[in-house]
Amino acid sequence: MIAIRGTCMASVGPPPYHTDSTRSTAMDLYHQLKPATARKVFLRQMTLLAVLLAIVATSNVFTAITNSARVGIHLPAWEPVIWEFSSVLCLWLLIPAVGWWLRQFPLIRPSWPRSLPAHLLATLPFSLMHVGRHGGPARSHVSASRQPLPLR
Repeated sequence: MIAIRGTCMASVGPPPYHTDSTRSTAMDLYHQLKPATARKVFLRQMTLLAVLLAIVATSNVFTAITNSARVGIHLPAWEPVIWEFSSVLCLWLLIPAVGWWLRQFPLIRPSWPRSLPAHLLATLPFSLMHVGRHGGPARSHVSASRQPLPLR
């Protein structure tokens, strides 16, 4: 028994959700949260991912402009902005689906051999959704300006 500031704990050991054959994951802890707390955690995670994806998109915009200038092509700044930010917006919108998929097919030690084929099969639909969704906004902006979208 361990006493901590006047309270008594029965024993030191793994939490009650542990079993001998499995270990807890972050997802197990997430499922134990109260709904209001889980909502706050989800919103903070999505906000953090939005900020990180915006940083990546900004970096990619400057890279595209620099690369095109290096080969002597003047690229209007709005084109890579639309390409990159529509791409990261689509990725950001797919994050809840990826989270659901990871709960269905976790990549943890005891189950990863069973989950790996499902993840390999899911790469094609994920890629098609990403390209299909972020290609639409880019095409609509380019067609509005009546300039062809250069292939990268």
